[in-house]
Amino acid sequence: MEDVPYVCLRLPTGGGKTILATHAIEVAATTYLEQDYPFMLWLVPTTTIAEQTLNCLLNPDHPYREAINQKYGSSVRILSVSDFDLVRPDDLENRLCILVGTFASLQGKGN
Repeated sequence: MEDVPYVCLRLPTGGGKTILATHAIEVAATTYLEQDYPFMLWLVPTTTIAEQTLNCLLNPDHPYREAINQKYGSSVRILSVSDFDLVRPDDLENRLCILVGTFASLQGKGN
């Protein structure tokens, strides 16, 4: 994975990491992936933060979702990792898909 860019930003609690991430989606999609509708895996450290993030991203009036909607409008599908099987081929072609989970969920540990 030598060609995959890696960036690490250390921001304190309340420093705006999530809003920064919402704006980074479009940058990654257009600059690196060269896709109109990318599939994004959004990983957080705990299930509590995953639930909070998922709820914020699902809320159309939340600033995180508003930032995403500026570029993608209603062409967005946001799901929990546990709902991965609900992703349809049409979603992958015509929507920004964000799958929210924990680092542990990648390892099959659930938290």
